Amino acid sequence: MKAYKLLLKNKKINNVNDLLANVDAMIDILKEDIFKISKSKKLHFYDFDFTYSVAVSILKTQIQKKHLSGVKRFFNFDNIEDNLKWLVSQIINNMHNFTSRVNS
Repeated sequence: MKAYKLLLKNKKINNVNDLLANVDAMIDILKEDIFKISKSKKLHFYDFDFTYSVAVSILKTQIQKKHLSGVKRFFNFDNIEDNLKWLVSQIINNMHNFTSRVNS
């Protein structure tokens, strides 16, 4: 969680708009932390980098859908820590959902 703590101490990111303006950088910085979290939760992915990139692209489209209740919550958080926690959990959930999808 080194990157997570580093982002919290960053003075340039004070609100959701700052976070969204730098979302690509945030996602790259959080990648190592997400890898460690997924290992600790025993979520193993055959190709972590591919799964991560797909989950991030899904997240970017989800953030654009401001009518969704989870995305509304993301925009209504008071502090940046909650926003970062939401981003991390959404990426991990998207990775899990993408790899556990049953094709019919």
